[in-house]
Amino acid sequence: MTKDKVIIGTRGSKLALAQAESVQKLLNTNSEIKIIKTSGDIHENKAIADIGGKGVFSTQIEQELLDSKIDMAVHSLKDLPGIMTKGLVIRGVIERNDPRDVLIGKIKKGSRVGTSSPRRTAQLKYKRKDIEVLPIRGNIDTRLKKLEDGQYDAIILAKAGLQMLGLENKADKIYELDEIPPCAGQGIIAIQSRENDHTINAKIASINHLQTFYQAEAERSLLEAIGGDCHTALGCYTMTSAYHLYITSEMYVDGKKYTASGSDNVINAKELGNRIGKDLLEQLD
Repeated sequence: MTKDKVIIGTRGSKLALAQAESVQKLLNTNSEIKIIKTSGDIHENKAIADIGGKGVFSTQIEQELLDSKIDMAVHSLKDLPGIMTKGLVIRGVIERNDPRDVLIGKIKKGSRVGTSSPRRTAQLKYKRKDIEVLPIRGNIDTRLKKLEDGQYDAIILAKAGLQMLGLENKADKIYELDEIPPCAGQGIIAIQSRENDHTINAKIASINHLQTFYQAEAERSLLEAIGGDCHTALGCYTMTSAYHLYITSEMYVDGKKYTASGSDNVINAKELGNRIGKDLLEQLD
């Protein structure tokens, strides 16, 4: 920690700043937000796969954590690679926002639909053979502008991001979880820190939303089990009931769809996710 002030690292987009500010408010301690540019921000017009794939929105931020230039980092959980960087941990998350996807615009035969997600691309192509799915990059405002300019007939975004920016009225359709399952961790804001920084970890733990934390553990464990990241065509969601978790998942490989589901006690969240992931992989053999 730098003197008595907690330094919170984040990306510089409107959405990332809104997320960091929500964490800052909950912490209720002397702090400041530091903006860090990631590869994904610098090369926002290139396909994610062309600039490194894993960690394009987190690697530079994690390095600043490891170098003790910041005390904690705020991420969209879905942007973090499936396997945590050595020496870093997630000790807390805040209450999950709506994890569903939304459609802005209309889809009909021959429509050009924009998404940067391999998961959404696979889901759309599986459900609709009569549309064209095209890549789209940029922050939410940029994507909305591209839609308005006629580059696309429709785009798909996470509802949580629109909500954070007060733009949820832009949605023309909200996809239910069993219709278009979201990616692992969608709608969850995670707080990352150094594993051995006990003072900071205690601060983070004090604002941790336990139910969301169990969901995050289960979904990230599933992602890790299949060796995936935010660029894997995996959709999943965890429902929580009292002390129980229930995961449904679907994975797309070469145009084929594989599904797995299961339930367990919340204390076995990681084991449940791992089990579901292995079930998916076994279907590929």
